[in-house]
Amino acid sequence: MLQKSFGAQCARHGSPGRRADVPGYPVGGKTGTAEKSNENGYDSNRLLSSFVGAFPINDPRYVVFAAIDEPKGTKETKGYATGGWTAAPVVGRVVSRIGPMAGLAPVTLTPPRDVAGNEPLLVTPDGVEIRLASF
Repeated sequence: MLQKSFGAQCARHGSPGRRADVPGYPVGGKTGTAEKSNENGYDSNRLLSSFVGAFPINDPRYVVFAAIDEPKGTKETKGYATGGWTAAPVVGRVVSRIGPMAGLAPVTLTPPRDVAGNEPLLVTPDGVEIRLASF
């Protein structure tokens, strides 16, 4: 359950993977960006960017993976060429087509609230705040 909950948040709320989220077909996933190697080590100008997403995250049935070899930042990506900016939108476009073709009914997920009306908050030992939801 925690994997589903965490994943659902990965494609939402300001995370890099939010560009994969599709209305009606919530996606949970993970971005990846790797520098390619060269004779001197790693080349920060040559990337392999990826995103893997499962959907619908409330009852995962499908997984979509996209990898882009040496993507280039654009005006739309604010110059970034990372997985969240380049590969996540590809997964989102695939999900938006596959969901209806697979006969999946669109869903709307509403994160649960605590007694004060806030989404549950987890603070890690290093001070990182993570909002969790259970579906």
